[in-house]
Amino acid sequence: MKKIVTIIWILCLYLSAYSQKPTLKTVPADVDALTENVTLLFDVTGTSLEGLTDLYIWSWCNDIKSGPTEMKLCYNGNSADWSNVSENAKLNHVEANIFEIQLPITVTRDEGQVTYSTIADLFGFTENPGGIKAFGFLIRDKAGNTQASGDDFSLTPLVFEESLFRTFPTSVSNTDVITVFYNMNLSTDYKMLSAKDISATIVLMDDNSNILIKVENIMCVEERDNEFSCTFLAQKLGDLSAGKSIEDVVEMVVTFTGIIETNGIQDRIESEAFSKSFSVFE
Repeated sequence: MKKIVTIIWILCLYLSAYSQKPTLKTVPADVDALTENVTLLFDVTGTSLEGLTDLYIWSWCNDIKSGPTEMKLCYNGNSADWSNVSENAKLNHVEANIFEIQLPITVTRDEGQVTYSTIADLFGFTENPGGIKAFGFLIRDKAGNTQASGDDFSLTPLVFEESLFRTFPTSVSNTDVITVFYNMNLSTDYKMLSAKDISATIVLMDDNSNILIKVENIMCVEERDNEFSCTFLAQKLGDLSAGKSIEDVVEMVVTFTGIIETNGIQDRIESEAFSKSFSVFE
């Protein structure tokens, strides 16, 4: 019995060691199908691929009209071939378990040299870039015997879509004048739906989630029916923590506060927190 328990325990340790998914982030942080000069960074730490240096991507997007469409780096001809993945799909090994694709990328396919400048190009949506809203991916070895799938990666919409929280511009940095919007029409919090005197709390953090600046009660204006906004420049929000500069700010968290009155008694209520990563422009 002890041997069985020991074997199960060892198996659990083994499985947990490789239970993570590969992750994808982009530089800049928020990209749409037509964003140029994008770097896709893949991290395979904690997956079955950890420690390997020769890795390939297999990726697909899902367009309602055309169905699944594989990334053109994955194959050389007119159709995808899982068993014979193209050398074009090989990821650049950056360091340790980090790999990348840098756009623009020029590769040789059956039709000759081709340059892909955007994510729309990568999936063949040059004529209809709005058709790709997200894409899935897995990282594999050449043979495909060892592989790990990541979560679907969502792109910033090319056309305006109503949302509970949004920013303008869509991709923001620590040097931008930023407007944050809260569309109460889309809130499921019935208290916030009836709140008045909407204000915002802005928190700026570094890459270790340390708070560098926190400013409360920034009054919002009603841009249109029940959509409220406030505008600020990160550098002018307030004094930074000692030893920190505006370059250390990589994320902001925004909450909205309103006043409700019940039987003559006023109460402050707060929305959920919305986070937004700052893009890095080099």
